[in-house]
Amino acid sequence: PSALSPKPEIVLQQFDPMYQVTGMHFEDLRARYGNPLVVLNLLKSKERRPREMLLRRELGAALSMINSQLSDSQRVVYIPWDFQKYAKQPGSNILLEISNITRLVLDATGIFVHNPNRPTSQPPERDQSSGGDARRGSRAPASEGGPPGPRSACAGQADHGSG
Repeated sequence: PSALSPKPEIVLQQFDPMYQVTGMHFEDLRARYGNPLVVLNLLKSKERRPREMLLRRELGAALSMINSQLSDSQRVVYIPWDFQKYAKQPGSNILLEISNITRLVLDATGIFVHNPNRPTSQPPERDQSSGGDARRGSRAPASEGGPPGPRSACAGQADHGSG
């Protein structure tokens, strides 16, 4: 951004204290993709002029409220990771950290998608026989001695890279 093209203010205008609309969004995702749902939040945790951190804080509050009303098996796995802050730390290894997060998500969901030719505006193909996503692989349990499962790694919603 420059003086001629400043970043616009971020203003949260609608107040939904029970996060019903956000909850409906995650219900729709759950109906389409199944459990677990994983949210990797890469927004900044600290800024001189609060912008991204407002959205980050609101998303965290929304998921906390939504998860408090769900059973353990239906809770949204929330991984807040300030990517830019982590990248600026001396000795940080972005590829290693993101590969650990990726492993957690792949172990939990069994989903890996790479199809650069499919337009992103199309919904995923559904497997009509099982009602599931045709791209979903079998869910392999996390290997012993590997990284912890996403629920245990993120149960306290630890902020990766913020320490």
